Amino acid sequence: MHLGGTPAISAATLTPVLFQGILLLVVPGPEDVHDAEDVRRPARVRPPRDDNWYRSTEWNDEIAGAFEAKLARARSSRLEYIRIQGVTLALQGDADEGVREVGRGLLVRFMAEIEAVGGSQARVNDGGEVLAMSLALSGRLRDAADEYWRVLRRIAECGSDSFTSGMTEVLLAEVLLQLGDPSSLAEADALLAGAEASIRRTAFFRDRVVRYLTARARVASRLGDPESASGHAHAALTVLGIEGNPFPRHPGVGVPTVDADLRVELTRLAQGLRPVAARRRSFRFPFRKGRP
Repeated sequence: MHLGGTPAISAATLTPVLFQGILLLVVPGPEDVHDAEDVRRPARVRPPRDDNWYRSTEWNDEIAGAFEAKLARARSSRLEYIRIQGVTLALQGDADEGVREVGRGLLVRFMAEIEAVGGSQARVNDGGEVLAMSLALSGRLRDAADEYWRVLRRIAECGSDSFTSGMTEVLLAEVLLQLGDPSSLAEADALLAGAEASIRRTAFFRDRVVRYLTARARVASRLGDPESASGHAHAALTVLGIEGNPFPRHPGVGVPTVDADLRVELTRLAQGLRPVAARRRSFRFPFRKGRP
């Protein structure tokens, strides 16, 4: 009960304090007095949030049903939920092929719904590039190459590679290299040559530079050009030798991680041509050695 806006005081709420031999009863301050209703009011406990319902690494009828039910109740970000779940399933390296196929289906659904509402082609490319990656992961190289080509055509149409890795040409070249026929190798070589300017502009991402140079070395070697292969491999090894983080506040970002097998391969390609002092090498190192 409150009197005149002041909490009611009872003897039980007074605190006895001995001061110079006199027993004083101290009235507690407002912050020390709690209304009985406040004491009885239970703390509100919110149920735990299931933030992983759209990141499931497994899939079956029960999971699919729960996903669709929650998706139907989503107030916003519905398309993002579809995309994230699609990416999670489509790029599972150790998953059953059926699981990856479900992921690809969700990516196709994401792309179709973006186009249905007149969304940006750049957003469509977001799903298309991952779809191509998944197809390559499953060994469907021709299908992967076709999807990468579609992504590149949309990039040309909208004039932006936003929402992609920025490495679509390199990813496609890697698939064409796996196909290995003369036509595919020629296309890969042309794609990589055309992508050099873009790679140079973002050379601070050393992981991208190494991947690009490795692809160039492999393609040149397959095309019977050991001199160019050696030059690109030497360049890749040089970039690998650069120490430090290009982004101090984000350790590891842009830093290449190379396994022993790739380093051995690059070393072998780099040694494919013996240096000749009297002859000027035709390969030009495209990146500054001192640049992070």
